[in-house]
Amino acid sequence: MSRDPGLPALPQEICDNIIDSAWKDTSTLRTCSLVSRAWLHTSRKHKFSRIKVRPYMILAALEAVITSPLLESTDIPHLVRDLCIDWTPSEGSSSLGSRFEPATLNARLPDMLTQFTSVDILRLECLPWSHFDGVARAEAAVIELAGKVAHLHLSDLSFTYGDDLVHLLSSSPRRSSLHMQECLFQGRMLRTSVKIPVHREAHVGHLVTDLESFAEFNLVMREAYVSRWAFGMTINKLVINGDGNALTDLAEFNFMEDYIADRYGHLVILKHRAHSRGLDDGDLPTTTLDIKSLRIPASIILRRHTFGFMYLHFLLYWRMLLARRVHFILDGFDLENAIPANCTTLDRAFGRLVANRAQTDIVKFDAHCPAERLADWIAAISACFPALVAGGKHVGMVCTSGEDPDGERLPVAQHWWS
Repeated sequence: MSRDPGLPALPQEICDNIIDSAWKDTSTLRTCSLVSRAWLHTSRKHKFSRIKVRPYMILAALEAVITSPLLESTDIPHLVRDLCIDWTPSEGSSSLGSRFEPATLNARLPDMLTQFTSVDILRLECLPWSHFDGVARAEAAVIELAGKVAHLHLSDLSFTYGDDLVHLLSSSPRRSSLHMQECLFQGRMLRTSVKIPVHREAHVGHLVTDLESFAEFNLVMREAYVSRWAFGMTINKLVINGDGNALTDLAEFNFMEDYIADRYGHLVILKHRAHSRGLDDGDLPTTTLDIKSLRIPASIILRRHTFGFMYLHFLLYWRMLLARRVHFILDGFDLENAIPANCTTLDRAFGRLVANRAQTDIVKFDAHCPAERLADWIAAISACFPALVAGGKHVGMVCTSGEDPDGERLPVAQHWWS
């Protein structure tokens, strides 16, 4: 439909700004993209900024869209900033492998991924990495794309071999953030032919993960050290999330004990192998894993019967969670629930770290609260963590309000025991 010549024409820049304001509303963007060719690119820029690819279900359908000559559809992959590759099997399929088509993936996926030239966030979800066996070209394409993004999210991934994870994490020498949730290992951690890391060193701004995934990650990094894989990671900030769920019955408690015992078994084996090869079987060297700072929520440290509490005690006791600065976030936690008896085992674990001169320099407890509550928090932390407070480290309690542009919390009152 032609425009009424009696109506003024808005400059395209204003139209683009209006469309930009609707960047979250997919229905509005869909309508705008049908108005005119002039509105199409800006609408598409937001509509296709984040997409999900499901290789086992809609690979052919996505190919048909981005290869269509109509309305410059071939430009769509270049608009994608956030790409999720979801390997969930189709409904009615009992497992991912039942829909696995190696020839199809090797033939289609690599060429498709090379078209996504502007991806800043890559999400890999629901993937047993062993399904890349026999599809080396597809695996290489995923590794290559992972090496180009600033933010890598790994969710519900499982690895049979530790060097597969190292190969993935080493794909980029520097990235802004790495997110790992529910990343587990199944079976052996060794094989005859080890994949060589893409880069010998990797620097990560933020690693966001749960304690279970971190335990797996730590064991893989120890495997890299023991096996001399020539790979090291530096993490500026490790952020622990989740794991505050309560253990509801004895069965869950026993399951957690068995699972942690299994992880401890892996740790003992790796320590013995390090000793037999003339390597240090103590703390993991910072040349292999160097964590500058650690942030942990109060739901883990002050509530005894939770998954996270058990895991945290395991990691601290066996010196697997070492950082130069430790930051405990107490937001949303009532002082009345800071019960010293709940913290005894963790306090012993912290005391053991301090006594053995771990690399931790600063331990800070941080509550988002007015300065008037500082004295109450000092009393609570002193009662809950007496060994830590008396251990000679730089231990403090800080009341904060707001954050600076870098995400650092702004203190309004503070107290340092040492």
